[in-house]
Amino acid sequence: MNISTESLGTIVKLRPPFARSALMLFPFTGEGRVNSGITVEMVVGEPAVAAGAGAVEKIISSFPQWQTNDEALRRTTVKHIIINHGNNVTTTVGGFTTVDVKPGQTVYRGDKLGDLYTNQLFFSVALGQKALNPLALNSHWLPQNGAVIAGQGGKIRFAPDRLVRDLSAGVTVVLHSGLKYFKQLLEPTPFLVNVAFNGDGSKVGLAATGIAATDYWNVYTPTDFLATASYACYYYYGYGGSGYFAFSAAPVLNLNNYAGTRSPAVLERVAPLFSAASGAASWDDMLKLWIGGYLGPIPYENTFRLRNIPAGVYNLYLYANQGVFPTASTFYVSVNAGLPTAQTNNPSVTPGFVEGVNYVKYSLTVPASGYVTIKTVGYMSGLQMQRT
Repeated sequence: MNISTESLGTIVKLRPPFARSALMLFPFTGEGRVNSGITVEMVVGEPAVAAGAGAVEKIISSFPQWQTNDEALRRTTVKHIIINHGNNVTTTVGGFTTVDVKPGQTVYRGDKLGDLYTNQLFFSVALGQKALNPLALNSHWLPQNGAVIAGQGGKIRFAPDRLVRDLSAGVTVVLHSGLKYFKQLLEPTPFLVNVAFNGDGSKVGLAATGIAATDYWNVYTPTDFLATASYACYYYYGYGGSGYFAFSAAPVLNLNNYAGTRSPAVLERVAPLFSAASGAASWDDMLKLWIGGYLGPIPYENTFRLRNIPAGVYNLYLYANQGVFPTASTFYVSVNAGLPTAQTNNPSVTPGFVEGVNYVKYSLTVPASGYVTIKTVGYMSGLQMQRT
């Protein structure tokens, strides 16, 4: 394929449309629209940006085909931004739920384009009608360890074109923008998900931690399992269904963040050894319905997993307010396949949230693509996961 000197000069200036390194999910194969570019997994909260200077040519709605077969959803939910960089070169950045630009607008390398629907971003580059492999553009696209693509270098340095433009508006603008980038760099985007296991959506406001009195609480209605021993094995039946693993509710819950908008995190319930749910009156709405409990002196066991959590340092709060020591709730928490750490609370009905009484607290470091496993032996009425 012959590439003019002018087009080549434009192509070599393109940089990845993200600030920090991103994990490759779907590579370029050139086979059809789905693989006409690459799809990467970004750090949640990091901006999706322009790969180079150009003009916004059009904004289209197109949900990636590998994520859904629902044509109506694909047409209306997720937006792609096409930028014309001149010299017959265009790029497409996709996966937005909201966009910060409009057709005809001039953008510069590093300008934020919008907010992503999830933490997945699609990127393609074309010379005329011919799709090019983004990883072959220049040395800035070479994957690290074959799977990770380096970003543009951090929020304060990733937009040289933008800084040159801003210089024309004066040093004050540059300082303001630079300080804003630096502040955002030091203060990660807040991440907080709250889950109340009360089944009726009545939990509102703060618990042991939070951002505002209007914090959103996800509602998880526990699904009962009936464990039946047969030939030294346990088979699990769900109330309301029939047959093995006939659960009466989905075992996975997509979680909204504290503002009530969708977060990337999901709560997954792992089939327990024993499980039941029972009602109990208490001083807080979150504690209306208990997961687990006791059959005589034997506590029931439940296991949950939090997935798609952005990398970072977190506080995990697990709530339980029933049982009498030593038959109180014991929690086992691990990150990825690490060894679990156990904590036991000493519950009593109190007029406030008290650590070691109504809840236990864990400090966890979660890597990229990491997950947190929570096993409760006894009761659990809610959880909060907050990035510090």
